[in-house]
Amino acid sequence: MYSVGPAQSQCASCRDQTRAAMTTPMREFTPDPSEPSSVAGRAGHVRRWTLRLAPLALLLLALALVLTLGGQRWLTIDALAGRLQALSVLVADHPWWAAGALVAVSAGTAALSLPAATVLSLAAGYAFGAPFGAVLSVSGATLGGVVAFLALRQAGVGGLAARLPVWLRPLMGKMAGRPWAVIIILRLLPVLPFSAINVLAVAIRMPLGIFAAGTALGAYPPQFLYALLGARLPTLLAQGVRPGAGLLLRPDVGLPLAALVLLAAAPVLARYWRRTP
Repeated sequence: MYSVGPAQSQCASCRDQTRAAMTTPMREFTPDPSEPSSVAGRAGHVRRWTLRLAPLALLLLALALVLTLGGQRWLTIDALAGRLQALSVLVADHPWWAAGALVAVSAGTAALSLPAATVLSLAAGYAFGAPFGAVLSVSGATLGGVVAFLALRQAGVGGLAARLPVWLRPLMGKMAGRPWAVIIILRLLPVLPFSAINVLAVAIRMPLGIFAAGTALGAYPPQFLYALLGARLPTLLAQGVRPGAGLLLRPDVGLPLAALVLLAAAPVLARYWRRTP
């Protein structure tokens, strides 16, 4: 009798499996939505970075527009000196509108990092007196600083400290541990750029509340001193004195400001000396 060998039996089994596979209807392939394609992943990455950089890009675009239109020429001592009379009339006729405009301009210049804090403090002191004028200019500067702070934090500047040289990281760590002292002392020193302090605050991951409150508290004393000078700005201009950063060398301005800086730094220095063996 004819017998089926193992090889022939295996081939018959393969034919049966092939026939069964051909008669079985094919299932429709549905991609897993949890695994996006590389194109979609790249698009989502670009979209996330666009949203992160959009606030900072808008600020830079606004700054470029102001500089292109020559807006910085309106924020100088010469421009203020030539419009003192018009400013007096505006404040007399529309005091609240003028106060709101001063806050808005202060906020805009601070958000755009325009170096106009001294001019605005002088104008505020001349128009509203030193105490209230300083409150208006500091309120606007704090608001603009918060806008810049949020834009920088959204853009990822908070991770800047990790990319600094190794020898700088311990210093950044110490500043991060004393956010109140850092922001108040730096705001008390008007020689440091306002925008540079914003970047530093974001880099050490300073909380927003401490940044805003410390900016208001630290910026008020120097702006109050400038507002005091602004209250007698016509007299200074008549004497040929040009208000500016050089006024810090005057004893009636520099000495009170130095005393305020030492007063703000005293708790930090005392804590350091107690820890030093």
